[in-house]
Amino acid sequence: IIESYLFGYVEGAFTGAKKGGSQGAFEQANGGTIFLDELGEMDFNLQSKLLRVLQEREVTRIGGSKPLHIDVRVISSTNRDLADMVTSGKFRQDLYYRLNVVQLKIPPLRERTEDIPALIKVMINRFNLLLGKFVMGISDESVSRLREHKWPGNVRELQNCVEYAMNIVGVNDSAIELVHLPQYIQNLVPGGVAPHVETLAEAVLLAERETILRALAAVGRSKKAAAKMLGISTTTLWRKMIETGIEKDTVKIEGA
Repeated sequence: IIESYLFGYVEGAFTGAKKGGSQGAFEQANGGTIFLDELGEMDFNLQSKLLRVLQEREVTRIGGSKPLHIDVRVISSTNRDLADMVTSGKFRQDLYYRLNVVQLKIPPLRERTEDIPALIKVMINRFNLLLGKFVMGISDESVSRLREHKWPGNVRELQNCVEYAMNIVGVNDSAIELVHLPQYIQNLVPGGVAPHVETLAEAVLLAERETILRALAAVGRSKKAAAKMLGISTTTLWRKMIETGIEKDTVKIEGA
């Protein structure tokens, strides 16, 4: 699948190949720039084909025999240490040096937490469009808590947190508050470490809260619809909301 995406294919190259074939990403990027993400995950055999394209500046579609000249600038990224992968034989040395002409090393998010407010602003704008929300920003308390986290998942983890919050905020909320963030962020202690869950009851309570919040977000905060989705009665849902600290006034009440 990745190979056909990169290099394209001719008609009849494989089962399901569409009539007339298809251009690959390199053909489509001819005269411009192509971005290859997560390069360290590329199959070793595919690395050989990529190297050939970069060296010859030609691409041959799968099933084809006629090489097509391309003029493409390549930008690639990875979160893996490619030099170590070369040493261990998991990444081609010749491809590594062919790509590693200009290297830009971006520090992990935990080492540049000052970027978090700007990143959140971009993410809020994106999710406003996707979710039809009108969130204007995020509280200082929330930003401070987010900067305490160690971010093992880097920017993708931050994006997941913002997406979660954007699904939780009410229609009348203009900003993301601490209560809207995932529970493990709310529970951070100084040093960016989440406290250890001491009892099974506490773990169950946290899991129930997260599940209820996701259900409410999925059905527009309708208590009746959320209860149906969760397979419980509306009375049980109310009780669980009180037990887990979810505010009632953020929920649209139908048929209660």
